[in-house]
Amino acid sequence: MPQPPPDLLVPAPALRDLFAHLNQVSGTGYECDHRFTLTTAFLRDRTLQLGDTLAWLGANGAGCDCEVIFNVAQRWGESVGYEPLDDDELDDDDMEPIDRADSPSPPRSKPWWRFW
Repeated sequence: MPQPPPDLLVPAPALRDLFAHLNQVSGTGYECDHRFTLTTAFLRDRTLQLGDTLAWLGANGAGCDCEVIFNVAQRWGESVGYEPLDDDELDDDDMEPIDRADSPSPPRSKPWWRFW
């Protein structure tokens, strides 16, 4: 596995968790407001450095929440242990059957690239 960026200001697992959090939220219908709204809340909730971390994200290609996923996760995701699942990566065995006779299950979360 590649090494985390040497200038990373938060623990690598925190960055991995940020990527996962933003990916999960993107599947709930969230539309990016082109700010660091979710990222800021995530960092504050975990009492992580805010200003310097946002500056680091910006220097690595992010100007908002969705660009954290589009740019920073693509560049540094593997090095911090982040592995998003694509629809193509899911086997039929990974899918739970839906019993439509009862109540339908909610749809699977959209992949990270469907922020829009």
